[in-house]
This record gives sequence, C-alpha cells and structure tokens, in this order.
Amino acid sequence: MIFVGHVAATILATQLYIDRTRRRIDLRKMAVISMLPDLIDKPLAFCFPEFFGYHTRLYAHSLLFCLVMIPVFRALRRRLGPPLICWLVLAGHLLMDRVWITNKEMFFWPLLDDAKPQPKVALDIFNWTAFQPANFEIEIAGVLILCVVAAHYRLYRKEKLLLLLKTGNLQ
Repeated sequence: MIFVGHVAATILATQLYIDRTRRRIDLRKMAVISMLPDLIDKPLAFCFPEFFGYHTRLYAHSLLFCLVMIPVFRALRRRLGPPLICWLVLAGHLLMDRVWITNKEMFFWPLLDDAKPQPKVALDIFNWTAFQPANFEIEIAGVLILCVVAAHYRLYRKEKLLLLLKTGNLQ
C-alpha cells in the first residue's frame, strides 16, 4: 500500500471519532503517525538493500515496534493527542499492510527467524509491490475517501482548507 490508502483511512476513522466524541485531535499528526512505519523502513530499505535482504517492510512494521511506541505515545500525549488513538493509527498501518501474512518474519521479529532475502528485483521501482494492480484498488478507495471527506467538510473552500492545514482540524 502506498501512502494515500493509509492516510485516507486514518483521516476518516479519526474524524469519525472526533465527530462522535468532540475531542480535538490534529489530523496532520495522525497522518504522519499512520505513515511512520514506511517513513522509517523505506529509506533504510532503499539505502541499504543488501543488508536488509531487499525487504521494504522492516523493524517498524513489527509488533515489537508497536509495543515500544506505547510509552512513547504516552509520554508525548500533550503534543500528539490521546495515546490510544495514536497507537490505533500506528497499528492500523500494519493491519492495512497485512504484515502478519505477507511479512510474517518481520511482524513477529525478533521471535521468528530473520526474513529470507528477496530477489534484487523487489526494490526495482518498476516491479515494486506498491505499484502492482492489486494495490491500485486500495489507493483508488483512498482517493475516493479523501474526496468524500473533502466534499463533506467543504475543503474546496479556501478558508476551510487553510484551517485544516494550519490547525489540523476539519471544523
């Protein structure tokens, strides 16, 4: 999955929670948290492909990383928002990537053996799994979700869009 699907699902779920509870949560921060595993793992994978066996889902796509982030989210709750919501957004990334199926060794790292190296073509941008047709459906759904959210909250109006960009809130 590329970033659009992760961010769209996060914004939708977080905004539904905000609408229901009337809590103020910065959607910009939730969007970054939803991408955190990719922001950590992808640069490592592309900079050191041999070292990581040409995998793009590494340690930040593990259950251990999710557990380590719990105290981090608790410590940063004043800056990030409710720790449980932050953790659910992070765990949602792993759910959407289905890492327990596709990268079982990395998901349960360090409990299982290291992941077997992939062929070098795994990091070839034209053969990268993110650009496979099966992932396009999810990304198109993400774009549609963002369009529905934009229409519902009138983000086509300049003042509404600027409010979202400045405050991270849709209301």
